[in-house]
Amino acid sequence: MIKRTCEYCKKELKFDNGWQFGAHKVNCEFYPHRARRIKRIKLSSIDPKKIYKFQCLKCNAEYQLELTDYKFSVGKYSKYCSSKCSHSKTWSEEHKKKLSEKMKGYHFGNAIPTFAGITYETRICSNPICKNEFEIEPCKKTKYCSVKCGAWNNGGLRSNAGKHGSWYYCKHLDKEVYLDSTWELELATHFG
Repeated sequence: MIKRTCEYCKKELKFDNGWQFGAHKVNCEFYPHRARRIKRIKLSSIDPKKIYKFQCLKCNAEYQLELTDYKFSVGKYSKYCSSKCSHSKTWSEEHKKKLSEKMKGYHFGNAIPTFAGITYETRICSNPICKNEFEIEPCKKTKYCSVKCGAWNNGGLRSNAGKHGSWYYCKHLDKEVYLDSTWELELATHFG
């Protein structure tokens, strides 16, 4: 509870929050602009509405709206007959042609979308077994065509990095073995 004193009626009142105090101030009977505020509210509520007919900018269908003179004169009304018309887009032939020209240079090189205008150089994979050619931007320092090739040449993928790895006792080896995934664990338990 907040105790506040109204500057207009000079009463000390209790409020739950500041919004209630603000509402009291503008509705206080001693508020200096109260008459003007009430007059404005009355005028806005009794402003007569008229029915206007419009033609949809998209499908040219006729539709009607009930508007006040003010909203009509300012242009605050829907220019379309439905939300379907207002949300759909019409592409000009010039825009379609521009998109078409842009997408002509589009191709997939090495699973990376490449656009015309970006230069790529061809490199040979540093993996002695692979030796495949791959395209890459000149600014990148990648020596391998894939993560698999890089991992093979740099000591393999990290073990014990799996989310669901677990230890399993192998009867044939007579020791515990770490399995990287639940799939490996399932195979180990199936084949014993």
